[in-house]
Amino acid sequence: MSWWKRAFSLARPQEDAAPEKTERVFLERLAAKVEARGLTTVTVLFLESFRPLAFLGSQLLVFLEPMVKALVNLEEYDHFVHLVERPAHLAYFLRRLERPSPAEDEKNHEQ
Repeated sequence: MSWWKRAFSLARPQEDAAPEKTERVFLERLAAKVEARGLTTVTVLFLESFRPLAFLGSQLLVFLEPMVKALVNLEEYDHFVHLVERPAHLAYFLRRLERPSPAEDEKNHEQ
């Protein structure tokens, strides 16, 4: 009866898998946009408080995808849903935001 235990289980993605190269490029670009707008602290605060509900939020984004894509053509929408869905990707993005950007690093060295 061991098959019965797995009868209704869903295959979960590898939660501790590091982001692939294309995903890292997307996360770096997203982090650069956040830093350019000066929203690093707000973003880190929001994502840290949102972390326990991240998977649920990603499923909401999947549900809203047809409506969002009908209004706006967002190529990076799927990447963002994938980011929110996987805890390892969210952790990578948060670590990237918490380290100083090259522009901030140059400012600190000049002073």
